[in-house]
Amino acid sequence: MFESFLLLSSTGDTLLEKHYRESLRSVVDKFISVKNTSGLVTMVDEYACAKVEMNDVIFLAILKEETQVTVVIEMIYLLIEVIKGSLGKVEAEKIRENFSGVLLALEELIELGGPFTSQVHILGHFLRKPSFFQKFKSKSDNYLEDSTSNEQMCEAPWRPRNLRYTLNEILVDVIEYANCTMDKHWNLVRSDLVGHIQVNASLSGMPELTMYLHTPRNFLSYGFHSSVIPRKKRFQEERAIVFTPLDSKFVVFKYWMHELTPSLPFKITPEITYEEEAMKLQIKAESKMVLTERPKVEEFKVSFLLPKVCSTPSVAVNLGSFEMEGNKAVWNIGNLNTEKASMLNGRVPFPKEFSSVIKETQMSLEVNFLVIGHSASETRVEKVLAKGESYSPYKGARCVFHSGKFEVRMN
Repeated sequence: MFESFLLLSSTGDTLLEKHYRESLRSVVDKFISVKNTSGLVTMVDEYACAKVEMNDVIFLAILKEETQVTVVIEMIYLLIEVIKGSLGKVEAEKIRENFSGVLLALEELIELGGPFTSQVHILGHFLRKPSFFQKFKSKSDNYLEDSTSNEQMCEAPWRPRNLRYTLNEILVDVIEYANCTMDKHWNLVRSDLVGHIQVNASLSGMPELTMYLHTPRNFLSYGFHSSVIPRKKRFQEERAIVFTPLDSKFVVFKYWMHELTPSLPFKITPEITYEEEAMKLQIKAESKMVLTERPKVEEFKVSFLLPKVCSTPSVAVNLGSFEMEGNKAVWNIGNLNTEKASMLNGRVPFPKEFSSVIKETQMSLEVNFLVIGHSASETRVEKVLAKGESYSPYKGARCVFHSGKFEVRMN
């Protein structure tokens, strides 16, 4: 993956340099000459140079073989997070002062050109302040014991030991994104749904959580966080996810559903009629009862593109605001009213000679929304059990439904 990894100052000075296969100093020199005009990824000879700038430091990864650049960028930002968390700020001077710690963290993050350790709390041990040797000289036995404890050898290397919280709680979000295409009569043309379960646990000690899911529909594919993988058989047998949580917000489970008819808490009905030199638009958006619940549809926005030959439209809306951004029309409703429908009525003039072209133009609405307390696939958390510790934590769970690429055809 990585051929070389370097930290450069904004002036081009080398702060840290690590070559995994061969020295690519000539490539680095060529990159420095074009660094001010280079983008996120720049080709230098046959090498790809991925660059991330943070204050006066340039993080540079040199790649040769076909590589997922997004993974490389994510690893760079992981190192930035470690440096920032330990040193307070990413600066060239701080990296010079803590050169050995940054190098150790980099060597733990990347081994032989590939990712090795990606847990922030483990990498942060190599940049602890004050330094280990300063504390060792002061004969602090406790610090020696804490610093040499190896989380990678414990049962849960992703979680620090001896965590303590005054209020122990588990917050779970089932978050789904719907990618749908609807026709003008609100019939489903195509759809897929991407979801994940996000856990934010503030728990003392090393508890083991068992999360039971209600999943009325089959997942086309799914994946787990590394904390679940040793016990993933429980999911296949009982739809139970068993894990020891991270001490931060993280995604414990991801899933994908295809050709799903999602349960939508709203309905949009567009209508277009054509005149000789104009087209009339009517768009109706209304909240819709779903079973026994009436979830609140928030951040509701409808947008569509008008043909460039059209003149400025005359539009009236009964709720929200309407504006034009070039040839893009944006109707920002906000919270969808549960008592009455939101209506847009407009007239869009165009030159007579383009009448036949306009009538053949396919138009569609792009819809954005957020619904708290609703799951389009009806996936939800039934209960969460915690064991291994004496306390009984507070537990909270909710569903969050977002628009992905949501499109409604107008004709």
